Amino acid sequence: MKNPEEKGMPLYPEHYEMVKDLIKTIEAIPDSEPFHVPVDWEDLELKDYPDVIKNPMDTGTLKKNIDAGQYTTFEQCFKDLAVIWDNCKAYNYSPDMYKLA
Repeated sequence: MKNPEEKGMPLYPEHYEMVKDLIKTIEAIPDSEPFHVPVDWEDLELKDYPDVIKNPMDTGTLKKNIDAGQYTTFEQCFKDLAVIWDNCKAYNYSPDMYKLA
């Protein structure tokens, strides 16, 4: 995550609460609950999950990374936020889901 050559708007410690508030707002959406913790692929018997998802991410991990100062730019943080959605699409996408009836 930390890359001294990363370009973008700096994410300073005083911004952390603002970003965590955004994550809390996302987590307040009822349908977001499955994304609050890492996917327990073993318990869910999703044997192919590690083959499909190479960079797991969830909002809980994102908040831990913020608290640990792992992000130096807003772009890094929002890139990981986008990974949550990208992983969801990658694992759950079906070409049939967009076919018109």
